[in-house]
Formats: sequence, structure tokens, C-alpha cells
Amino acid sequence: MRLRFLLHSLLLACALLGACKFPELPPLDETDATTDGPGSGDAGPDATLACAPDSITCDAAQALYTECSSSGIVSFQMRCPLGCATGAAKCLDIDPSNGLAMYLDMAAEAPDLVMSGQIVINTSDGSILVGAIAAQVPTFLTTDGIRVFVVRSLTLDGVATVERRYTAAKLAFVSDRDVLIRGRLDISADGTQGGAGGNWGGDQSSKGACAGHWPAQSGPGAGGAGGGDPGAPGGPTSAHQGAAGGSTNVASEPLLGGCEGGSVLDGGNSVGGGGGGGLQITSRTQILLLDSGIIDASGGGAQHGASGGVRIAGAGGGAGGNVILEAPQVVLDGPSVVVSTKGGGGAGASSTVTSSGTDGGYDAPRAAGGTSSIQSHGGAGGNGTQPPGAGLNGGCSDCQGGGGGGAAGMTVFRNLAGAIAPQNGAAVRSKTTTTPIRTRQVP
Repeated sequence: MRLRFLLHSLLLACALLGACKFPELPPLDETDATTDGPGSGDAGPDATLACAPDSITCDAAQALYTECSSSGIVSFQMRCPLGCATGAAKCLDIDPSNGLAMYLDMAAEAPDLVMSGQIVINTSDGSILVGAIAAQVPTFLTTDGIRVFVVRSLTLDGVATVERRYTAAKLAFVSDRDVLIRGRLDISADGTQGGAGGNWGGDQSSKGACAGHWPAQSGPGAGGAGGGDPGAPGGPTSAHQGAAGGSTNVASEPLLGGCEGGSVLDGGNSVGGGGGGGLQITSRTQILLLDSGIIDASGGGAQHGASGGVRIAGAGGGAGGNVILEAPQVVLDGPSVVVSTKGGGGAGASSTVTSSGTDGGYDAPRAAGGTSSIQSHGGAGGNGTQPPGAGLNGGCSDCQGGGGGGAAGMTVFRNLAGAIAPQNGAAVRSKTTTTPIRTRQVP
């Protein structure tokens, strides 16, 4: 409780002053470091060290920032996370996306978070259940709707499911040290239910430019949601074009979840797939996805309910969400390692539930569209390398159209190299962009 009180006090001071001074860190303990590079250990003031009175220095060779008092002893000292700045006696540190710097500045004093077995993360109330035990980590909700968990380090060995709630916030972890993912972090949509921060199928109030369009009349299929690519159009009828797919949705600032596929007006029995969630992970050292490490932010398949024997057109698939992974080093290593923001499949034109589209998932193929006895199948979802497929029409004079597939979302990799190279069979099933990590000067 004392740590949480201190962290909340620091957050209030940050809000009032508009900035945070980088926290004074505990004495350097090399045996406790998680890496051997800059930022792996932290040095506090040492009254036995002499220095030039009233001086501030940054030793590039040691990546060590020092403030000296008027009496000639060290008053403040810290390891520089990314070395010394050029042209100023300052350290370089990560400048996190989406304005999360003030939370990263709390991370050195936060607890380590180790998750194994079955884990449930609730971004609405900020709780994390590891089995039946509530994890005690500082958490904050930003004005942009991002639930931030502040940790010293993060290890995931189990399956962490982010609860699908209509008003759920997007998810972020900020870590002072390593983030190691050997299990699965599931922030995906499930059918019409959006992942955390993603839109839900059938929700006209959340329709934006990236949402799949609803057909204006009975018969044509609905459009799939847009992500890294535009969403695919629905299947036509003999008299009308299918509804258009949504436009692209690639923004990482502000972080956005995925958009929903278009629904069909006929009785509410064909509902668009939900969008995958929004996720940001920031580490001062490295993010490692190893062994069976998986991040799944895929979109949901359109759902087609039984309609009393009346055939209706197919809804559109949901788009994958958006993921940001930023650290000096981001490693994807192993044949079972996957980062997925695949889109969901569109529903086929039918009167039965068997024509629903498939959720995006994290396997290699595109998510399948729903089938139809009249061959008006739903379009496949996009998987990053392939765009989503359009809904089909069986060709008969009164055939309805299948729903368009949802597009894959976007994954942003930010590291020192400005590039990502998956190793030993690791896969990225997403549209991607890679950039050098952004830096700031501290303290």
C-alpha cells in the first residue's frame, strides 16, 4: 500500500508540474541486473565518493550520470538506460509512445510481475488474477483510454486472457527491465465481441471510417472492417453492389483497437465481427518472445444466426487490433512464436449458424469465410501478407451476397536498430512497420 501511495503521489505531482524528474534509484547491484548493458543496474548517491563541487556530469564510458553537491560529494547518481546524451550532461531514456513516460519513470520502484497458469486481465477495473490470486501492481487509466500496468519486469509463462467487455480500455505494460513472453497474451476478439479497446459487432454508435459498411437494402453482403489494409466489400446481388469495406486503421498514437465488420439489417441475424484489442508494451531493456510466446490481437469472425428458414446476406469480418512493441531490443525467436493481428472472416449468405466466419486466430492461413449452400460465401480475413477477400454471390437471380473479410491490424516495432528480424521460424501475421525507438533526455 505504501508503494501505491507513493506512486499515486508521484503521478499527481507529474500532472501538476507537467513533467517528472527521473527517480533517484537504489544502489547498483550487478548481481540483480537482468541484462549486462546500459540500464541493467542502477546507482544511488554514495557519500564516500568525492567529485567536483556543484557539478553535473555524464560519463559516457560508464553510462553514469552524477550530480555533485556544493560540499564535493555525490548527491544523486543513476545509470543511463540508453547511455549519455550528446552535447548535454544528461542521460538518454526511452520516450514511450502515447505519452506513457511518466509511468515508465515509476517502473524502477514497481514490483516484478510473474504470471503463469491461467491469468485474467481486466482493463476496466485494473485487476489481474493469476489463478485465484490478485496480482498487486500499480495501475492507471489514461485520458486516452489506456489501462497502464507499471512493473519492474514482466514474465508471462501461462495464458493471459484480456477480458472482453464493451467498455474495456486498451492495454499497456511499461517495464523498467526485461519483458519475457513464453506463454500467450490473448487480446483478440471473439466473434462479435471486440478485444480490449476494439469495437463490437452490431454497434452502429462506434462506426467510424474503418468500420465495414452496412448494406442500404436487403440482399447485398456487408463490408469487412479495415485495418492495415482496407476491408473487403460484401457480395453483390443482381441489382445492387455489396456494401463497401472499411478504410485503413493504422494509428498507433493514439493507440486504437480494431474496427468492427458491417452488419446486415435483416432481423439482426447476421452481425459483424468485433475488432481485435489495442496493446502497447514498453521496456527499458528488451522484449523477448521465446519458446511458445504468442501475442494474439486478431479480429472476430462475422456471426450468422438461424433466421427461421429465411436466407439473409452475410455480415463482414472484424479487423485485427493494433500492437506496439518498443524496447532497445525486440526479439522474436522460435518456431512457435507468433505476433498476430489477423482479420476475421465474413459470414456466408444463409439461414443457419453454420455460415458464420472464423475468428482471425494466430495460425498461418487466412481466417475462413462462412460457407453458403448457394455459393454466396463470406470472404477470408486478411493475414498481413494477403488482403481480406470479398464476399461472393452464387449467381442466381435472387441470391444474397456473402460478407467481406476483415483486414489484418498493424504491429509497430520500435527498437534501436529500427528493424525486426524474426528468428528460427518465428512469425509476424500482421501488417507491420518498424522505426527507431524514440529517446528523451533525463533527469
